[in-house]
Amino acid sequence: MKVQPRQKDGRKLSAKLHYDYIARQDKYAHLKGRQEDFVLAESGNLPAWAHGNAGTFWKEAEDHRSPSGTAYREIEIGLQEELSLEDNMALLKGFMTEFHIGNYAYTVAIHSKDSSLEQGHTNIHAHLMFCEKIQEADRPLGPDKFFQRYRETASGEKTGGYLSSREFKSKSVLRTMRKRWAERVNEMFRERGIDAEITEKNNADRYDELVEQGRYDEAELVNRNAAPHLGRAYRNDAIMEKLRDLEAEEMQRDIDAIDNPETDNSAEAEQAESDARVQAFAEKSKQEQMLILFVNDLQIRLLARSLQQERLRQRKEKEAQQQKGKVEKDPLIITAGDLSLRMKDEELRMQQLVDEAKETYRQARCEVWEEKPLQDEAIAQVLGENWRKEKQRLMGLQGTLKAIRKHLNDKRTPEEEKAFLRRNRRVMTAYDNCRKKMAQWDKLQAEKQNDIDAIYKALKAKNDANRKASNLAYGDLKGKEKQLRAFHDKRLQLEKNYAPDQILFAEKLARKVQPYCKVLGRQPLKDLMHGPYQGKEYYLTGEIRFDSEKREWTCLAIRTGDDMDQGKAPLYKVRLHEEGPKQDVTIFEVTPTKERIAMYKELHTDRPRCQSGKFRAKAHNFQGLEKPFKGASQTPPRPIAKAAVQKLNDLMDEAMKSETGRIAIHWQDNERHYIKKTKMEKIEEELYKGRSL
Repeated sequence: MKVQPRQKDGRKLSAKLHYDYIARQDKYAHLKGRQEDFVLAESGNLPAWAHGNAGTFWKEAEDHRSPSGTAYREIEIGLQEELSLEDNMALLKGFMTEFHIGNYAYTVAIHSKDSSLEQGHTNIHAHLMFCEKIQEADRPLGPDKFFQRYRETASGEKTGGYLSSREFKSKSVLRTMRKRWAERVNEMFRERGIDAEITEKNNADRYDELVEQGRYDEAELVNRNAAPHLGRAYRNDAIMEKLRDLEAEEMQRDIDAIDNPETDNSAEAEQAESDARVQAFAEKSKQEQMLILFVNDLQIRLLARSLQQERLRQRKEKEAQQQKGKVEKDPLIITAGDLSLRMKDEELRMQQLVDEAKETYRQARCEVWEEKPLQDEAIAQVLGENWRKEKQRLMGLQGTLKAIRKHLNDKRTPEEEKAFLRRNRRVMTAYDNCRKKMAQWDKLQAEKQNDIDAIYKALKAKNDANRKASNLAYGDLKGKEKQLRAFHDKRLQLEKNYAPDQILFAEKLARKVQPYCKVLGRQPLKDLMHGPYQGKEYYLTGEIRFDSEKREWTCLAIRTGDDMDQGKAPLYKVRLHEEGPKQDVTIFEVTPTKERIAMYKELHTDRPRCQSGKFRAKAHNFQGLEKPFKGASQTPPRPIAKAAVQKLNDLMDEAMKSETGRIAIHWQDNERHYIKKTKMEKIEEELYKGRSL
């Protein structure tokens, strides 16, 4: 939304000229290359003197505009190519009704043209201009007074023109408009069964939203600054041709990188290429830099759209498989690391309760009075604040006399002695006067002692209630502090007893590695690159490294048919090379490793999960795992399913009841095939071997 824009010479753009342009009237009626993008124009709520002619109204608005005033306000709205013209018009009408724009004199025009850079897409948008004068039905005004400044006499008589609305001056209104437009469009998408959405958020806010939803791939695509606006460059054929050339050049670079496996992908080579591109970018003109940034942003937007379409395809396939009953639910796995993280969250919650209890106790303690101040408060309520002030003055003079007595025997010069005696006499005189006044107050106090006793009794009853509340608050605080210490000790005990990846609860898992097993519970093995070696099938996982000198590849792999221990499959280091007339890539060497990889879904995928070592070692590497978007908030934890939360709470309760910090390991299929027997269990098995009841 913007007010009347200015021309290059600084003058405001004529309202009539702008109307002619968006509605394709007068000299713009046959504008070369622009007529075909005009769809329709519509005006409403025009005053009677305009006789339904918007051109007449906007001409008068411009003619009567003061040099510092504005004749109109404009809103440019992006319409949706997925919707019909009727649906887009319905959205516009509803938007105008919601924000009362239809109550003002307005003109709305719709333009639609093919996208200059994205083949097969349409750029459809609306221009909505309106005059902010609030028309009065009972006071019709002609064009001479319509646009004058609003005036009102002392008696309340309206003598000037119409009052100008201030409804659209606040930036918060613009933010509300953007949000409501996005919500309206998304509602229309859902009604029409269109799986798409728009947002009014900028890249930083959108990044936070996508991360919170767990859509990390899409979040990374908006982890950037917005592309520069090219303005009138779209109308320059030479610039548009240059844009297409730059786009083709970028695409060819990506294709070459994919087709050429011998490309050096080391960190040094990537850094060198990046430095070279930055240097080449810096040497280009400002216009060329803007074009390059625009093309890069365009490619990212195209990639984001492709990613959304792929997600939609996968979601539809999953829904279809679920309807056929072919999709199995991922087994629920909870490790000691998951339980520790849950206990840390609970510990933070308990710490907040302790802090709240401290504040409650502090406030309750402030309401409790000691005996002497309580008596003084009762007397002051009967005798007044002057008694309190006089008593405070007497106590102050007593303190001064006490300090003087300490220095009676100090050595002083004659002048200092005279000054000391004068000060002493002055204080003594003030003290005697104060005592006399307090004697009078004491007589008055004796006369009203019954009233004082009654008030003291009421104050004491209230103070006793406050003291009782304070004691209860103190007991509640100490109880919560004791619970927090016990909970903290149990968490440390748990972390000492179990490795972070020790499984504490597991639903039924596959005993052997099968093609349908999912790496980290995400990607099925059957979707990975794989190949045979000595009668076994190996599925490649992780990063594949290419040695250009030896012309071979190395990576880690998972072998089908292997036994899984606690849901983890052993990893092998494989080497591949080209052989045969067709230069097929085959595995020629396999070496077992000590590493294992989880074949189940992790609960906290946004937090690091170490495969070995203790909890403190894991926490040391927690910082700096992801580079956050500039201006974006810290990545929030990914939400956990309700069933997992309930199971974590059950395990947490069990850990609190345990005196040793150990809990029973739960396996839903009641088999201990997946758990390695401890040394004690092996000894017990030998002891009881051959015995029976």
